[in-house]
Formats: sequence, structure tokens, C-alpha cells
Amino acid sequence: AHVVCALQDAGVVLLGKNRVINPEMAAMFAEKRIRKVYWAVVAGRWQPEWNRLETRIDYGAGKRYRNVVVGGRQAISTFRLLAASDEKSWIEVLPKTGRTHQVRLHCLAMGRPVLGDKLYGEAAEVPMALHARRLDLRHPATGAELSIVAEPPPYWRDHWLTGLGDES
Repeated sequence: AHVVCALQDAGVVLLGKNRVINPEMAAMFAEKRIRKVYWAVVAGRWQPEWNRLETRIDYGAGKRYRNVVVGGRQAISTFRLLAASDEKSWIEVLPKTGRTHQVRLHCLAMGRPVLGDKLYGEAAEVPMALHARRLDLRHPATGAELSIVAEPPPYWRDHWLTGLGDES
């Protein structure tokens, strides 16, 4: 096995196991040949028509990234609403670019910060409601199509998804 897929509370983590695979996987990420899918629960009601966002992200003061009008690097994400109430929304996010904190900043730009985000929102008693749900890629050695899926940890259903209707 050349690739290790670790599943943890934050979701899917992909690791290469040797010096040949690691540069290939880095190139796959850089060339956008790995599709990343995130789940997030955000404050307030996400509007279904908010399905794409393009901003610029730059490194700001206080070791925080920020959305900017001028400068920075282009960041694009697409969104799909999974469930919503007036208080919170469960969304699927596909970052088309790979900027640091991109999902968190794009939700913030829409006025819907990720719940439990102590850096860009308000901390909670459980970890932030951001989950690396799935990675889709071709295995760097065999070429086989892989789709690696991580279920959210139990506290998601017990905390973040409560009040959103049927979360089956």
C-alpha cells in the first residue's frame, strides 16, 4: 500500500508512504486532480442560490487569513445546501482552489460563519462544525479511481445537526 487514508474527527487525511508517492500526491493536489468535499454547519439560513463564491484571500495581521478586495490569491468554492433552519444550515462545500482557511473564509464572507470556529467566529463546547467529508482521486501508483469517505463523528449528529430535520 502506497497510500494511507486516515479517518479522524476532522475527516479524511491522505498520506503517502514513500518518497515516490509523496511528490506525485503533492503534484495531484497542486494540479487540482484531487477533488475535496467538505461538510460545514454555519450560523443562520444559507440561501440555496448561494452556490458559488469567488474571493481573494490574503494573509493578514494576527496570524489570520482574510478575504480582500485587492491583492491576495483567487479562491473559488461551490456550495450545496443540505438542510437548514432559521438558526443554522448544513452545507456541502467543494473548494475549487486550495487556499488556507478557504472554506471558513468563504462562509464568513457570506455572513454565515462555521459554527464553533474560534478563529473566525465563536468557539463552542465541541470541535468546529467543519468536516473533510470525501476525497476523490486516482491512486498515484495503480491509477485506480478512489473515493475516500469519512462519516462525521457522533457529536455532529448529537450537536451540530440537531434541529435540522431528517439528517439520515
